[in-house]
Amino acid sequence: MTTRATLQFQGSLGQGFHITLSIRDRQGAELTEAQGQLPPAPELLTLLNQWQESYRKGVGSSRLTLESISVEMGSLAQLAACRDLGKKLQQQLCRWLESRSFQAIDKRLRETLHPQDVAELMVRSDDRRLHRLPWHLWDFIERYGKTEVIFGSAPERITRPSSTSAQVRVLLILGDRRNIDTEVDRQLLEQLPQAAVTTLVEPSRPSLDQHLWEQPWDILFFAGHSHSDGHQGYLGINAQESLTIEELRYGLRRAIHNGLQLALFNSCDGLGLAYELEPLHIPQLIAMREPVPDAVAQAFVQSFLKAFSEGKQLHLALREARERLLGLETDFPWATWLPVLFQNPAAETPTWKSLQAPTQPATVSAQPALASALELPGSAVAGQGAAIAQAVPDPATQNPTVQNPTVQNPTAPSPAHGTHPGPAPSRMDWPRRLGTALALGLALLGLRQGGWLQRPELALFDQLVRSRGSEPEDDRILVIEVTEENIRTAQDPHQRSLSDPQLLQLLTLLEGFEPAAIGLDLYRPEATNLAALQGQFSNSRRLVGVCKGEDADQAIAQGIAPPPAMDPQQVGFSDVPKSIDGIARIQLLSAEPPASSPCQTDFALSTILADQYFASHNLALSYPDRHTWQWGDQRLRRLGVGLFGQSSSYAHYGPFARLQVQGHQILLNYRAHQSPGSLIQDPSRAFQRISFNQALAGQLSEAAVRGKIVLIGVTGAGSSDRWLTPFHTAEGNPLEIPGVYLQAQLTSQLLSAVLDGRPLLRCLPWLVEGAILLGLVLAGTLLLGDRRPAVVVVTLVVMGGSIYLLSLAVLTLTGIYLPLFPALLALAGSGGASLVRRAVFPPRNDSRPTTDIRYFIHESISGSR
Repeated sequence: MTTRATLQFQGSLGQGFHITLSIRDRQGAELTEAQGQLPPAPELLTLLNQWQESYRKGVGSSRLTLESISVEMGSLAQLAACRDLGKKLQQQLCRWLESRSFQAIDKRLRETLHPQDVAELMVRSDDRRLHRLPWHLWDFIERYGKTEVIFGSAPERITRPSSTSAQVRVLLILGDRRNIDTEVDRQLLEQLPQAAVTTLVEPSRPSLDQHLWEQPWDILFFAGHSHSDGHQGYLGINAQESLTIEELRYGLRRAIHNGLQLALFNSCDGLGLAYELEPLHIPQLIAMREPVPDAVAQAFVQSFLKAFSEGKQLHLALREARERLLGLETDFPWATWLPVLFQNPAAETPTWKSLQAPTQPATVSAQPALASALELPGSAVAGQGAAIAQAVPDPATQNPTVQNPTVQNPTAPSPAHGTHPGPAPSRMDWPRRLGTALALGLALLGLRQGGWLQRPELALFDQLVRSRGSEPEDDRILVIEVTEENIRTAQDPHQRSLSDPQLLQLLTLLEGFEPAAIGLDLYRPEATNLAALQGQFSNSRRLVGVCKGEDADQAIAQGIAPPPAMDPQQVGFSDVPKSIDGIARIQLLSAEPPASSPCQTDFALSTILADQYFASHNLALSYPDRHTWQWGDQRLRRLGVGLFGQSSSYAHYGPFARLQVQGHQILLNYRAHQSPGSLIQDPSRAFQRISFNQALAGQLSEAAVRGKIVLIGVTGAGSSDRWLTPFHTAEGNPLEIPGVYLQAQLTSQLLSAVLDGRPLLRCLPWLVEGAILLGLVLAGTLLLGDRRPAVVVVTLVVMGGSIYLLSLAVLTLTGIYLPLFPALLALAGSGGASLVRRAVFPPRNDSRPTTDIRYFIHESISGSR
């Protein structure tokens, strides 16, 4: 066992660390311990963020679909800037590690370990930004040539089952390969000594799951496109599917328990993959910190596999491969910074030989040998197997009914039992059925167009929305709650918000953490006498204020003005349209305010917040046409536009009858989160939260704010800013959420649609919906005919359930709403017409017994009357 030194970090880069060093020998006995400190490192954190941004702009052709950036786009100046920032980051890291409070640990390391000792230096910390630092540039690692930095999680001992294969079993997944060459990875793996490589080329999800579940593996190797979003990683397994580790967790867990020792992701930005695999306690994982150019990925895997298969321990093979990348840094700066190794601390570092089973004489039992002889006709004993098979009589051949196809099945219904299909409908029957279907369809469309179906249709629309299940939190948004306690102590003139000193203290704290945007969902129409707060309103480019437009349905019909000192470009309106039942289902992105309104802004608060976040990701808003907005590849077409591009003041849209068209509006796709142990899906639980008092008490970390959107709003029960949602309480009543959480939902919808590809809700054109409903009425009327009541009921239940499940699947996967309630009403109308027609025009010669279930089954299949 290799000597292991563990550095346990407690704290954060923004607040500093307390560090415990523990060194254990090859047998696991503790050699020494030491304590030390590292001071806060805001300059290091700033340089790390700047370098990362510069690197991602200047990197060459990479294995990252979302950020495939060329050297030409980056330009030589960009590459030079990236090199300069990298050098500054290296210098700042070395100065930080030379801090006097850290010298006790540095000294103990050098005293205990010899430069020629084979050792692992494991770094463990809850601050995952440490994983992005170039630890290999530390003077200690440079001098100790057989030591490598690895990252560890919580230890979990997993017993590896004894291998039965003399070869190293490798599962090679060649995922989405657009614009990259993964054939090099395949060739290198297939040339390895004593390796059995199974290759999946752009597999489907079921195929990948099957291989993870049903076969044991020693190494899992992925080559293709991947990317990380926060702490979540995505694998492009083929050109159409991108999966998270969470979606593969059960198959991966089975593979780990079956002996999987190493996962290697030779793809871009793999830290999110490592974080998702951490709860599964995988023994070893190699990934890339940042987007990796294709040439670098190929060079790394070639050097690593060569060193590892030749007998070097895993961490030493990684170090050798990393150091060999130095020769590529002329064209690909900081290539040596990319590979990183994660390890379960309870696992031993493997070698190529340790992954192989010891060679033993094979023992084969008689039963498997006989099975092989019967299954493999090319084997030496295949003839004997065939002879044995022929010697054993097949029971099926002893059954004369099987041998003689002319003998009828004695259990089949016969005419004597009344199962003969009756006479086919006459020609006069078809026009009658078609006329019935047309009348029903036109009546249904008239009821829907007139708004008579709106309330039940909206209720069923909400049921579909709730049935989609819980979604993970959107960790790009933080909500700071102003509670009733804060309001009571604020001494605000309106007594419904924070006082000016309180608000200034909070904004100063947030500005120091550098969020992407701060949304102030607090009305401040009066000028402040606090000069510092006025300066925040006037000068901060992160701060977005709020105002309210005119609304005759609200208590404050004339609207509310924005903070007087704030730039009008940094103000958004908070208005959200309500449906006929008072529930918020529509998002208003922009609207032209009337001249009399005190809220003279064209854009919603959520729109401005999202746009500022997109600006930090180099995504700008464009307008392909007068009805469409676009960020990146995501287009947002406003409601109220006809099939041929015409617009009107009122529109019928899906379940909404005569929807008032005001500005650019889209349907609101709520993100609901169900907390563990709770039966309620709650839209307000879909975001990270902290109270005003907790934030000022030092419980707000820099990691929770930096680069994110922060929304500040009142959540006290006495606030009038509360909104009904499509979700229900435990008692079955509509769930009400504070306005600040509604603004978070509106903002999250834009972020998720543009950056994650989460579907936007939309409805089909009314002509298409009308054709669907008419088709259902016609199909139901013709198929049901005038069947017996029991057959009609069973058919309607099956068809209705199928339509509901289809509507739910389509809404979940694509965001398209199918007209569910009208469709079910169409089926019910068809069934009712069938029963009425049977009563008015009874079938001729109907002497069939109603108690024979075989008749009903036969009748349903055959289409008889």
